[in-house]
Amino acid sequence: MKIDIKHCPVCGGQTFKYHPVLWKSLIEEWELSEDEAEYINYQQGYCCEACGSSIRTMALAKAIINTYDQKKPSLIFTDFINTRIFKKLRILEINETGLHSYLAKNISPSFSRFLYLSKYKYIEYPEYDMTHLNLKSESFDLIIHSDTLEHFSNPLKALKETLRVLNVNGKTIFTVPIVLKRLSRSRESLKASYHGSEDDLKCDHKVYTEFGSDAWNYLANAGFSKCSFYNFCSPSGIAIIGEK
Repeated sequence: MKIDIKHCPVCGGQTFKYHPVLWKSLIEEWELSEDEAEYINYQQGYCCEACGSSIRTMALAKAIINTYDQKKPSLIFTDFINTRIFKKLRILEINETGLHSYLAKNISPSFSRFLYLSKYKYIEYPEYDMTHLNLKSESFDLIIHSDTLEHFSNPLKALKETLRVLNVNGKTIFTVPIVLKRLSRSRESLKASYHGSEDDLKCDHKVYTEFGSDAWNYLANAGFSKCSFYNFCSPSGIAIIGEK
């Protein structure tokens, strides 16, 4: 598989490394073809040597930049977080994305003189359940998460909660593993399948939904007015955008 990434859209790095992350039983459980296993391996295991960002993290970063600053789409994320556009956003990050360290650093005490930095909030499971967010309605402009939605038994309910917490013009941008040549399917009646690693099958790594090319339909059914794919590096680097 040929990957043509000139530089990392997160930090600007120009060298990359690759290691496959899928294991044999997981490939069999998901009934992945050789091509599908290869591009999912690249999605998770092809990383910037400088910052460690995977292709899915790069896709998330590019989707955010392109959504909010189309005049400067060539910006890297480490520069974008210092722009006025970004600083005005009220952001909710659900579970750690590959961008977490940059967002968390941007609200460190050394930056406390900037009022807008208090607009960022980070939450994680199990203190916060994405299907029952203990957060005020219409309180965020942007909600991000990465490879999280597939771990909820009711992804539609999770997206409806996301919609509730977004303001009137709010957006959610996220990634999930997508098998593009098939439709989404529930794993409810199938053998339990877990992400993470072959030797560390944690209960919160259990997969309930395998998303396919119709992943956008979940947002439509949740009530989002617009939903689209951002193609950073197809088929490995795709982010999903939902607008309230």
